[in-house]
Amino acid sequence: PLVNEAKQAVGNIKPEALSEIRSLRMPPDVIRDILEGVLRLMGIFDTSWVSMKSFLAKRGVKEDIATFEARNISTEIRQSVEELLNRNKTSFDPKVRFSKFILYFFLFFLPLLLL
Repeated sequence: PLVNEAKQAVGNIKPEALSEIRSLRMPPDVIRDILEGVLRLMGIFDTSWVSMKSFLAKRGVKEDIATFEARNISTEIRQSVEELLNRNKTSFDPKVRFSKFILYFFLFFLPLLLL
């Protein structure tokens, strides 16, 4: 149920929110860390800000995320993201104020690690 709710939330992300994130010269750590986790889970290992902005600008990015198959996450990728979660715990603390966009990504991908 949580994954389905998160998929629906990702589908509700407005294009303006994507533009807002992409327009940042350099993202705050919380945004960078969460997007790094998202990219890693999706098998994208270039986690530079340029790569993140390119990912967010991609046509169909919301659909790619909403149809993402968690069963395809390799053990190596899962461990890599878990290391990121442990190393940057404050970025993944629900008490930290997120933009709606980042909150949707956070809610979507965190349950995938628990599968």
